[in-house]
Amino acid sequence: MSLKWFSAFVFESIGYVKDDEKIDPDELLDTLKKSNLEDQQERRQKGLKVLVLEGWFIPPHYDVQTKRLEWGTKLRTENGLV
Repeated sequence: MSLKWFSAFVFESIGYVKDDEKIDPDELLDTLKKSNLEDQQERRQKGLKVLVLEGWFIPPHYDVQTKRLEWGTKLRTENGLV
């Protein structure tokens, strides 16, 4: 069985995270899930596979050494297939 997947990385020069800024992972996940529900409807209308946001793969955290905000989400297709 072969797995098919892809990843897209986009750089946006907007935004700034202070070294001491606190990030609320639960609040951010709630916002992303609400957006995901809207996106699901649009993908259905366009005949695309629906992606379901399950939660955090890597919860958001600020890496003080690299000065980067890092996080990743767990997604699956509506029927559970990749």
